[in-house]
Amino acid sequence: MRPDLPDLNIITTKTAEELLKNPHFLSLDKFELIGIPEIFDIQSFYGHIIDNKKTWIDLHFFRQISDEYKIQLQTIVDEILVTQNRVYKVPIIGFPGITISSYRKMFTLYRRN
Repeated sequence: MRPDLPDLNIITTKTAEELLKNPHFLSLDKFELIGIPEIFDIQSFYGHIIDNKKTWIDLHFFRQISDEYKIQLQTIVDEILVTQNRVYKVPIIGFPGITISSYRKMFTLYRRN
């Protein structure tokens, strides 16, 4: 890390919880995070995703995440894709290891929001 730059890793285990507590967060038109580490509580945030009717959500995870976390993310993606009657805006979730077909389907649904 360069001494003249602050630590840019601002995501902690409490980030999802803190975002969801902020009333302004729930009224955003678009929310995008890139380079998300696996410390991010995706399960808590997933609860917001399936309730979200307003915000375009774009999440891209860090290249170096564990296989266990990749499985967790793929499970969430799969759940979103098999849901027939979605009453929420479909997010984009990108991570190393996502199947190309899953990403393409999710992107298509995201664009239809």
